[in-house]
Amino acid sequence: MALGNLPWELVEEILSRVPPKSLVRFRVVCKQWNDLFHDKSFIKTQLDHACPQFVLFDQNKIFLIDANLDDLAIQMHQISVDIPCVLAMSPFSTTYCDGLLICDLHCNGTAVWNPLLRRGRQIMTKNIRFKLCGIGYDSNRSEISYKLFGYHYYYEHDCKLEIYECASNTWKYINAPYEEWPIKEPLDNHISLGGNSYWTAYNIETSEYLIRKFDFSKEILKNFCILPCKKNHEGDTHYLSVFRGNRFSMLEQCYGTKEIEIWVTTKKIQNGDEENVVWVRFMNVSIPEIPRLFHQSFGRCPSYFVDYMYGKSFVLCCTDENRQGSIYILRGGFSRKIKIDSMGVDFNHFIYVPSFTPIP
Repeated sequence: MALGNLPWELVEEILSRVPPKSLVRFRVVCKQWNDLFHDKSFIKTQLDHACPQFVLFDQNKIFLIDANLDDLAIQMHQISVDIPCVLAMSPFSTTYCDGLLICDLHCNGTAVWNPLLRRGRQIMTKNIRFKLCGIGYDSNRSEISYKLFGYHYYYEHDCKLEIYECASNTWKYINAPYEEWPIKEPLDNHISLGGNSYWTAYNIETSEYLIRKFDFSKEILKNFCILPCKKNHEGDTHYLSVFRGNRFSMLEQCYGTKEIEIWVTTKKIQNGDEENVVWVRFMNVSIPEIPRLFHQSFGRCPSYFVDYMYGKSFVLCCTDENRQGSIYILRGGFSRKIKIDSMGVDFNHFIYVPSFTPIP
């Protein structure tokens, strides 16, 4: 039976599972297909089926890397971008939400970019000392309106949080200190989930690691939950990622053995779940050649994701002990290290899930 003779609902389901790199070319097939790729329901369904990729920035070049978990291999291709400053200024930090990458461009503001669609926009800040922290939206509203939040750094203990609303192109300050003693918060590893921004922090008094949250609905900062780990060594590392599109995963690496444990939350993360977050061990990662992630150049976080469709798989992008860009893939009892020869020493890398989400 020809595809055109299938019920339209089945056509939508088939297209939502097509690899995004191929799918983006199908927009020119017919007007009905092009309209479908702008439909909010289809965009969400396609995003739910998409697999994570890595975006790499190096010496005015941008690459996308797909990890093939069937044969422990990768596919890498260079892409273009229509925001010149993204190429000229390798982003200092990046956060991701619904197929959008939000890139901190130092003194050149912030870029909101969709690598799949090759579209983006540059947002200039009012202060060159603005530090991008996260992206989200008010989950209580039916229509998604994306917002950015970050802080302006003035003096050592003088930081003001600020929100940018993409739809209205307006900025506003909020009365919420970014760092509250005794909570120590890092400047990276922010992730977006369910419309809110989350990141790891450390309580100096209780020696507990925790997750902090910026609630875009209420525009407040708060503690979200305690992480299932204790501080054993100053060099132990903890990084957050998104699991199954609506849960947390956490990477914990022991400084001494370099072994990695992956933890995941058992239920979908939603507003009001602060008291009901349950963590379970997902898998142990023991790869002889894996580096100490604490020693990443310039303190950059590793990029990683875990998968459960292939019998618990782990994929990591980082630099090795020789500062060589590498991809590590572990599936079952098999592991592989793949060197990225085309990248320089100080490249940036970020996780990304391809989507048709339009630029806000």
